[in-house]
Amino acid sequence: MRMFIVMLGVCLVALSASAATIAPAGEDVTTNDAWRSTDIPKPLDADGDDIYGTDGWFIALEAGNGDMPPAYATVTLLTGNGPEYGSNVQAPIDDPALTGPSPVANVDCGDWWLEPPPQPEVDFFSIRLNADANFRLGVLADQTFLEGQPDHQVLYESPQAVRVRGAGADSGLVDTLGPGEAWRNHDVDYFMFDINGQQGDEFIVSGLDDARWAALAMSGVTFDTTPEPSSLLLVLTGMLGLAVAYLRK
Repeated sequence: MRMFIVMLGVCLVALSASAATIAPAGEDVTTNDAWRSTDIPKPLDADGDDIYGTDGWFIALEAGNGDMPPAYATVTLLTGNGPEYGSNVQAPIDDPALTGPSPVANVDCGDWWLEPPPQPEVDFFSIRLNADANFRLGVLADQTFLEGQPDHQVLYESPQAVRVRGAGADSGLVDTLGPGEAWRNHDVDYFMFDINGQQGDEFIVSGLDDARWAALAMSGVTFDTTPEPSSLLLVLTGMLGLAVAYLRK
């Protein structure tokens, strides 16, 4: 019993000081503009309400309501000119002020851009936690149109890969193009990352430049709570169950 109590104490200490985790959760390349249309199923919605950004968002929206971060995080733009929208090359996206059943009126999904980018991979957003949080971060991509002229292919301004890193964790680069670049079709896509962090942790969102265009641009991020407990908490729960069984002997 004494050994069990020692192990339980170790787990409690580890739980309180557990390192942050970042895990890619998949891509949604079918919802496109309908992130706030409640009657359109969202395959990667973490909280089950068929809305992306239930907790908040930070997006270069034409409507001017793009800076709505969640209570548990502060989002900072690290670099980029703009935001740019209304230029006839930005993909449409639901106006979050009109969230509800479709059709939801669209606005431009704008972006912040650098021309040329200072290096192939550029840090665009900082997310600093104001409280411990488990959440799903959606990173937007594929927000620009192909204008048609061979020398003006703004389609390639969106990053070809994205990454989230911070607090000792790193998602690695996540492809945004898909097989044969099938996802590169000027209709907003969402790349999801499950993050478990503590108050004060900072996470950086970066994009990888596509050299086929002179500029690199990113649109923003969404936030949804993930209710799943951490793996360490599951271990602790199991140990408490063993303790109860032991005491009943």
